[in-house]
Amino acid sequence: MSQETGSLSFSTIKAPIFMAISMEELEEGRRIAAHVVQQCGDEYWPIFDLLDAELSKRLEQENRLIQCLNSQAPARRAQRRKPRRLPYRKDVQS
Repeated sequence: MSQETGSLSFSTIKAPIFMAISMEELEEGRRIAAHVVQQCGDEYWPIFDLLDAELSKRLEQENRLIQCLNSQAPARRAQRRKPRRLPYRKDVQS
């Protein structure tokens, strides 16, 4: 609290910049948003849409990681071949 005015200022609040939301919380919020849209109307659709998009994005990322980690053959870069040299022979007479 600021001593002069007795109110909070943004510089005195120490809040985390990023607060992670778990998948369970996201799924619950999405379910609640779906009920709100159903009961209160389409004006709340953007909230449901944001939660649904975030959940879909996270599930897709998780599936891609699992697929990559479970693949049997590691991806290999094409290796450049060195030019082949002909063997030097001392016994060749010109």
